[in-house]
Amino acid sequence: MWHLRDYVKWLTCLQFSICLTSGPPEKPSNLSCITYYDKNMTCWWNPGKDKHITTTYQLKLFIPSIPLQRCIPENSKNSCTIFYPDLRYYVDYIIWVEAKNNFGKTDSDHLVMDTMNSVKPEPIFITSVQPGHDLSRSLIVKWKKPLKLPKVFPLKYCLRYRMAGIADWIEAELNETSSQAEFFTIEGLKPFTKYVVAIRCMKQDGKGYWSDWSSEKTGTTSEDQPSQAPDLWIVNKNPRSQNRSILIMWKEPSKSKANGVIKGYQLKITERKTQAVMCINSTNLEYSLVLSGESYTIAITAYNSVGNSPASVLLVPSANQKELPPVLHVSAAPHNHQLMIEWKASSSTINTYIVEWCVVESDSNECSGPVHWMYEPNTTNKAFVKENIVAFKRYKISVYPLYNDGPGSPLSTKAYLEEDTPASGPFVHLKEAGKAAAQLEWDEIPVNERRGFITNYTIFCKSAGESESSKQEIATIIASIIPVSLSVAVMMLLVYFMNMTPEKNCQNVPDAAHSHPYLNSPKCQTKNNFDAKALEKASETIRTVGQQLQSEESEPYPVCSRNAEDSTLMGNHTGQLPPSQNLQSNLTCLLLNSEEVF
Repeated sequence: MWHLRDYVKWLTCLQFSICLTSGPPEKPSNLSCITYYDKNMTCWWNPGKDKHITTTYQLKLFIPSIPLQRCIPENSKNSCTIFYPDLRYYVDYIIWVEAKNNFGKTDSDHLVMDTMNSVKPEPIFITSVQPGHDLSRSLIVKWKKPLKLPKVFPLKYCLRYRMAGIADWIEAELNETSSQAEFFTIEGLKPFTKYVVAIRCMKQDGKGYWSDWSSEKTGTTSEDQPSQAPDLWIVNKNPRSQNRSILIMWKEPSKSKANGVIKGYQLKITERKTQAVMCINSTNLEYSLVLSGESYTIAITAYNSVGNSPASVLLVPSANQKELPPVLHVSAAPHNHQLMIEWKASSSTINTYIVEWCVVESDSNECSGPVHWMYEPNTTNKAFVKENIVAFKRYKISVYPLYNDGPGSPLSTKAYLEEDTPASGPFVHLKEAGKAAAQLEWDEIPVNERRGFITNYTIFCKSAGESESSKQEIATIIASIIPVSLSVAVMMLLVYFMNMTPEKNCQNVPDAAHSHPYLNSPKCQTKNNFDAKALEKASETIRTVGQQLQSEESEPYPVCSRNAEDSTLMGNHTGQLPPSQNLQSNLTCLLLNSEEVF
């Protein structure tokens, strides 16, 4: 229960707290204004900390010779808007904010400002973005000035641009734009490339605010002649022949290097001995012809509406020229959903490498589909193939070093991007059958159905009326039967010794009731008499048999299978497991032995 002194203390504390929070409002700060020409002017400020005391604010504008203008914020403590025509231009306003409460009032610092120095222009409208005249690497941007501005209001501009599909903008230098101009030329661009452009403006002296960026507009630079030669390669199926079938292949320059629309290609084939020249125009990406055994030079250029690209040149050695050395080693393996190809250089005079791959569907190792290829620089020994390749197909991958005198010999390997179980199994034939042996043969699975490298074959067999089992299953069954058989043998031996013929201990005992000298027969008492030595010998025999069976159980059983190690995993060697194998069936022998045991 409170006493009078408690109420006095409480009132004293309350009065002290009110005294601490009382007094005039905090001084508003950071007063600034923005003008939208012929629309309005909005000013805002920082009202300071809230003292939980009701405070009102007024924005005051003073111009000599006219009454003081006042703006009372609506639903706000830190901004107020004055609408046109209550604004004057090209005169200096004195502007401040008054904060007032029951304990007094406080004014902000006074701001002296011409409203034209706080103008934010409306966004500019871009009328066109066109290729520069006689300049393939430029764009001319044209626009219109904002409408709601005084006729004499010098502007400066900021223009930004970016390649379509690229997020980063590039801004033009501000001093490169004229205050009276309504166009600007962007230079140093890429030919035949789409660009996105936007522009903004502000008062030329830098007073006021930048306008918002204009709506974006796109334009494309004009074409230029291609800057990159097409990649060039050949397939020479019979390099030692005097009539060689040659497939010449090339790739279209990348879009960034084509500098326009590629209209076609010009081939120039020169016989080096006679300097005879054959020129061919083509719109395709390959060309077939027959060459003699002489050496040739093949050159190709791409052209568009402006001109030709540089030439790509490839030397075709003569049919009797000594083969140039291959790389020392090639391997291929899946890596992150692509094939990683690695090789080891054989010489420091290699100019570049060609990595070539194709699908093979037979053991002949010949390509059964189109040949794909790519260039790799001589500074690398690794490449990644991720295009024109699918899972479960066998690929032949070859690496060619290119020298000044032409391509070196290829070194090849085979690989799968992804492997799976074979699409079908081999068809097995029984060639010969004997009492304890069988000779089997089978047809190899076609390459296009293997879906991976065949590593081994396993023979499954069964007797008539029995379920099918493999060698491993039979071995498991036998291993489980051995302990049971051993226990049964022990029990049988124990029963045998317990039922041995007992010794008879006979004595003549007269029968008092039927006493007769000739009819009396001896009474025999049966007594089991175990021979300790015989029992110990039997136990030793049981232990010996058990140890032998246990030893046999621990030995590995021969498996009825043959490894079918794929030649492609062993360097350049060829061949796989022959389809016919003379299998002396270890499984048959095991089954015969087991019958003898049981």
